[in-house]
Amino acid sequence: PSPLLAMGMISAPFAAGRRRQVRKTMLTLRTVTRNETVFRFVVGSILPQLDRCHGAACAADRVKHQALREEEAHFGDLVELEGLDGEGVFNCCSCTEKLHSWMRYALSRWPGALYIGKTEDDTYVQLEVLAAELRALL
Repeated sequence: PSPLLAMGMISAPFAAGRRRQVRKTMLTLRTVTRNETVFRFVVGSILPQLDRCHGAACAADRVKHQALREEEAHFGDLVELEGLDGEGVFNCCSCTEKLHSWMRYALSRWPGALYIGKTEDDTYVQLEVLAAELRALL
């Protein structure tokens, strides 16, 4: 069945701590575990700092990027979508690009979802309350 809500959380690629906290809290709620709400962390796939970087000075960033790929493979709740991201990128451009990519992705991935939402990784959404309020609108 199609979800009631597809929720994307805009996140920085190296903000693993924030994503870990969300997994321990928001993603344990019934609306998520019953797949009424599908949830994905959204990071950008274009990391200019890695493209400009060469040699040993970039080793730490490359290790972080590899850790992001491993996190994506392990949890399955993270999508890397087209958009600028990472340290040194103008934040409002990055968030806008990721939002646009998220909306396109969610519409194609869950065409039957009744609602598509977006939040940021510094915001706690009461997903149970939100799902109840959205159901009441039907």
